[in-house]
Amino acid sequence: MIHTTIGLDNVTDGIEVTWTDVKEAREYRIYRKAFGESNFVCIAVVKDKTIYVDAAVENGASYCYYVAPQVADVKAMTNVEAQMYLVAPKIEKLWNN
Repeated sequence: MIHTTIGLDNVTDGIEVTWTDVKEAREYRIYRKAFGESNFVCIAVVKDKTIYVDAAVENGASYCYYVAPQVADVKAMTNVEAQMYLVAPKIEKLWNN
């Protein structure tokens, strides 16, 4: 089994998923589930890069992710990581007294 490590970070557009490169991988499948859900769902297939931004997340919700490198005839998977998505509040007015 091939392992790669993932990292998660809140960014303006959603949750950024990054992972270490697997030289033999032809593509990477990104899986996600929200806390409380029982099954992971493939949300993206990525080729030629090791970063994906999940923009389909909700403010205050927590998600678990893993990345599965697709390598011919080899089972591969990352560790599972969790991240809560929090939108930074928008400042509408500043008051100066």
